[in-house]
Amino acid sequence: MNYQAVVHDNSGAPMSNQSITVRIGILSGSSTGSLLWQEEHAINTNKYGLFHLSIGNGISTGNGTLSSFNAINWQN
Repeated sequence: MNYQAVVHDNSGAPMSNQSITVRIGILSGSSTGSLLWQEEHAINTNKYGLFHLSIGNGISTGNGTLSSFNAINWQN
């Protein structure tokens, strides 16, 4: 699953050409549901502060109730 965003600093300026770590979590059912899967991506922004990543290809944080991204039951 592809994801992209622009990162801004506290003053609202894009964080250009920066190394960042992005943590992605998949929750069950809703935004208040239990954490099923969590992963991190160490990536770089471009000159506009833009980054993109592929959810499911990160490194597991060990948090969440599932042992792998592939174990997510998307019907639920």
